[in-house]
Amino acid sequence: MCKENLNSLFLFILNDIIRLGDTMPKRKRRLKVKWKNVFKLLSVILVIIFAFKGISYLYFNNKVFNDIKGSKLTIKTNKKQIKLSKKNVEYINSSNVKVKIKSKKLTYNLKNEYINNITNLKIHLYKDKIKEDGFNNSKGYFISDDKIKTGNVTVKLPFFLSHKKVVDVYGVKGNDYIKEYTKKVKNKQITFKYNSDYDRYVITYVKLKEIRVDSEQINMVKNRTRKILINIIPAKATNNKIKYIDVDKKYISIKNNIIKSKKDGKTSFIIKVDNKKIKMFVNITSKKFDVTKVNGIYYVDGLMLVNKSYPIREDYNPGELNEETKTAFAKLQNDAYAEGINVWIVSGFRSYSKQKELYDDYVSKEGQEKADTYSARPGYSEHQTGYAFDVNEATDKFNNTKEAKWLEKNAHKYGFILRFPKNKEDSTGYKYESWHLRYVGKDKAILIHNSGLSLEEYYGINSKYKD
Repeated sequence: MCKENLNSLFLFILNDIIRLGDTMPKRKRRLKVKWKNVFKLLSVILVIIFAFKGISYLYFNNKVFNDIKGSKLTIKTNKKQIKLSKKNVEYINSSNVKVKIKSKKLTYNLKNEYINNITNLKIHLYKDKIKEDGFNNSKGYFISDDKIKTGNVTVKLPFFLSHKKVVDVYGVKGNDYIKEYTKKVKNKQITFKYNSDYDRYVITYVKLKEIRVDSEQINMVKNRTRKILINIIPAKATNNKIKYIDVDKKYISIKNNIIKSKKDGKTSFIIKVDNKKIKMFVNITSKKFDVTKVNGIYYVDGLMLVNKSYPIREDYNPGELNEETKTAFAKLQNDAYAEGINVWIVSGFRSYSKQKELYDDYVSKEGQEKADTYSARPGYSEHQTGYAFDVNEATDKFNNTKEAKWLEKNAHKYGFILRFPKNKEDSTGYKYESWHLRYVGKDKAILIHNSGLSLEEYYGINSKYKD
């Protein structure tokens, strides 16, 4: 191809490119937003939404009205919120029908007087972990509504609960969880009465982790009783029923966690809770505890004994708590403090004269009969021994404090017993005193504490004034 022809072809292509450029559209100008149009569009969308809700409301209530048959009404819905029209409420009340609300997972059986509460009802079902003490972080199925809170409710359980044989139902008020029921699971659901006292309910299953006893060896005297102390962990385990297996009734009987010895010998039994077991061994003897008197002081099992039946001589005066008692209390006090518990001795040793002064004052104020229920006569007080003392506050105000509860649970580990326990007035001769401790030594304290008995019951002695 010659040079002239190439030039002609180049010019031809160049002309075509120029013409193509002339035919392309010019760059558009930036559009200005017209807010009036946006507001109009949003208004239309809102109208559509409200119209849809209105139509749904009318359709739902029309269906409810048409579904009424005989004297029963079942309101079925897949929604979390139920709105009844005034017409339906009036018709239900006038017809005296029984109302049932049924959603996918929950069914309410309502009394007629509560029908007005479901004109705008919201139901909430959700899963969450229970972080309160004793639940071991177990998962719970929570139920709450903002209107009804009464009547029977049937709940279809989620999988983590539906395959259990039983579940627990707790009412929740604020931060308090109150156990209401343990229910058998039938067809993957349970039914219970919904109580208006609670903010919500939770259904849960708390797995048993372990069971503990203070000792697997029990030493007993013939024809005595003692309480079997069993610690279930976690405290709110669902399957917490205690069973006693392989009990030889010739030697022992067990009822309400109280074991009673019948004859000398050795035996055993098994404690079973859910799938956990502990084998217990029992040694029974005919040992008797005799009260002896040495130099005007009474003793039982090596312990100095002072109560309403056994006085201490007037001139006995050690002047203070003995060293063994003080050392044991110092250990208790330090360990308690490490757990956030503060205890101190508010009244230790008392002389005969000091006890007489206190007792006479109480008698002058409330009379002898009343004073004898909480104050010892001079010569009959354990405070005169140097082994007993009061802590923190020697009044009933101390009874339900965290300090009192800690002492009741732990004092025996340091050699102390709660000298005047609850419901032991008939044996001790005194009302319950959560603040009065007596040192008896660690071994004896553990035995007496575990027996569930007062000192008088444990040793088979009386505590009564002669007059």
